[in-house]
Amino acid sequence: MLVTCGWDYSPCCFISHNSYHSTCGWDYSPCCFISHNSSHSTCGWDYSPCCFISHNSSHSTCGWDYSPCCFISHNSYHSTCGWDYSPCCFISHNS
Repeated sequence: MLVTCGWDYSPCCFISHNSYHSTCGWDYSPCCFISHNSSHSTCGWDYSPCCFISHNSSHSTCGWDYSPCCFISHNSYHSTCGWDYSPCCFISHNS
């Protein structure tokens, strides 16, 4: 699948195929992703709950039935979630 990101399309979040953790864009901060082996989402290196954008509200929620959205915090050491942050990473449904 092609991985794309938010409004300016960079940096992007993606799952590393040759490691045990996901990576994110240029600074490789923890990235959120859907676990294909369980009914819940996992996140980055510490596998904390992943953040998702609710389609019905203006705030982010946690769970496996929402579209994944990963945000890089301004201090670049961890990821945060929120509907008004950018850039937003996601798997393109068109590829």
